[in-house]
Amino acid sequence: MITYRTGEVITVRDRAMKRIVEQKELPVEMRDKLVYIAGPIVKDNEVISCGPTTATRVEPYIYDFVAIARPKLIVGKGPMYENMEKASRDFGVAYGIFPGGCGALAAKKLRVKAHYRPELGMPESVRVFDAKEFGPIAIVIENGRNYLREIEEEARRRFSRLFR
Repeated sequence: MITYRTGEVITVRDRAMKRIVEQKELPVEMRDKLVYIAGPIVKDNEVISCGPTTATRVEPYIYDFVAIARPKLIVGKGPMYENMEKASRDFGVAYGIFPGGCGALAAKKLRVKAHYRPELGMPESVRVFDAKEFGPIAIVIENGRNYLREIEEEARRRFSRLFR
């Protein structure tokens, strides 16, 4: 499913996510929000670029992060596996992918609302944006079902049959 979202978008990358998990404390309310795994480039409160970060960087923290933050949707770049699947089953969170290389497109859809943990540096700090029709987002994990994993497994089966 492809979707576009309007409302709050919160960016969190691996350093901030690790800190949230270790301290069990959120810098901003994330329940039922869209959490975007991204390191935005912002100058004078203008979003220059906000491309997704490879989600496997946060996979070690994702289950515990979701247990604390309870977002509705997490968006990143590329696949996630066991920890995200389990978080999806246990907490109802979905995972979607935003196309890599489209940071300028994302920037056009985001307006800065708030900034937290600036001591982590520009790409690692936590930011809250107002978004209008943010996307395209391809939902690839929901209710614990990983559609990307299923596609990968089918592709492997077909490839092995071709080269027997």
